Amino acid sequence: MESDLQIAMCEDSDDDVRLLQGYVAESGIPVHCERFENGAALLNHFCAGRYDLIFMDIYMQGMDGIEVVEAIRKKDRNVVIAFITISPDYMRESYRLKAPVYLGSAESFKNGITTGKTCGKVVL
Repeated sequence: MESDLQIAMCEDSDDDVRLLQGYVAESGIPVHCERFENGAALLNHFCAGRYDLIFMDIYMQGMDGIEVVEAIRKKDRNVVIAFITISPDYMRESYRLKAPVYLGSAESFKNGITTGKTCGKVVL
C-alpha cells in the first residue's frame, strides 16, 4: 500500500495556500500537507526524505524562498520544489537550485499577470 504524498507548503499568503490546496485536491491523489508561514518554520521541521514536494514562496518575511531552498539543498538534493511567486525575477535561480517548477501566485492570476512560467512539471 502506498502512503500519502508528503507535501510542505511554505507560503505566507492564505490565498496562495487555497490555490495550492485546490491544485492538490484536483489531483485526486492522497496527500498529507503541512503549511509553514515562513522559511525558518519549515527549516525547523525539515529533514531529508520527509517531503516528496515542497511548494515554496519566494517573497516572505525573514529568509526568502531562495535562501530557504539553498539550505534545503544542503540536506536533500532530491525533494521536488515548486516556487510560487508573482515575479519571474528568480527563474534562473530556480534552475540552479534544481527546482524545475515555477508557478504564478494567486495574486498574479488575479492581476492577469502571466510572466510566471512552468519550467518543468509536477505530476500529482
